[in-house]
Amino acid sequence: MDKETKPVYLDFNATTPFDPDVVQCISESLVTDWGNASSTHDFGLTARKALTLARQRVARMLKCSDSEVVFMSGGTEVNYAVLHTFVTDGKYRQHEEKEPIVSPRPHIITSTIEHDSVRKPLEDLAKNQQFDITFVPVNQKTHCVNVLDVVGAIQDNTILISIMMANNETGLICVLFT
Repeated sequence: MDKETKPVYLDFNATTPFDPDVVQCISESLVTDWGNASSTHDFGLTARKALTLARQRVARMLKCSDSEVVFMSGGTEVNYAVLHTFVTDGKYRQHEEKEPIVSPRPHIITSTIEHDSVRKPLEDLAKNQQFDITFVPVNQKTHCVNVLDVVGAIQDNTILISIMMANNETGLICVLFT
């Protein structure tokens, strides 16, 4: 690369540059609010106050209650927490007014191109919790999952369908509605 050419970053699916205001806010917090927010000493109380304020601001922006805001480190952690909680709950409901569907071997549908942060926990949970998984293939020409294939994979004991709408690496829309 010569001196005149600046590199262009195109992987905004993975991460993005921080806004300067965000950098300043995080930098200040790392200096002043670094205590354990679960502790009762002054450092912890300062950190708890900052965490509470951040939670309130996010809740206000999302128009939800503070208790509904949970901070996690990234998408992989969130996906694992949601999937693990869902499949280990033991109650799989079709609808709130109906009785729970409890099957000896609940069924999950995903695709062969699902992100590893979804696919790998599902594989582990299936192996450890005795779940059945159907991996819907992608069309070799379009590289998309056909919705009709997903619908065709649904069974009476299907409790979850997790299909990536757009590929996080390429941006390609992965679901084909026919």
